[in-house]
Amino acid sequence: MTPLEIVREYFQAWVEADQARLHLHPAFRHESPNGVFEGRDAFLDACWGGNAGGKLHIEGEVADGETVVIRHVIPTPRGPFPVCEWFRVEDGLITECRAYYDRRFGESNETTTS
Repeated sequence: MTPLEIVREYFQAWVEADQARLHLHPAFRHESPNGVFEGRDAFLDACWGGNAGGKLHIEGEVADGETVVIRHVIPTPRGPFPVCEWFRVEDGLITECRAYYDRRFGESNETTTS
């Protein structure tokens, strides 16, 4: 599989809650506005339970060698949540992901006046 195909399958694995198809390297590193996870197991322990099996819509993708960038939107009760993720794929496994999004999404935009 090409790096793009591997990353596409990674997203499908999240939607279908199928960890076996994530193609994550044991030393996988994930960085996002909410922090850094070093290692596949640390990432999955923190992120899998509440996020696997959700919906998302891929809006764009770019691949250049071992680098793949995906822009996707996750539907939420507060509206669409846009995310851009930068991946590095080496020897058929995802070694790195950098996720970019507004971590304030979902916070109340309401203000109170006194």
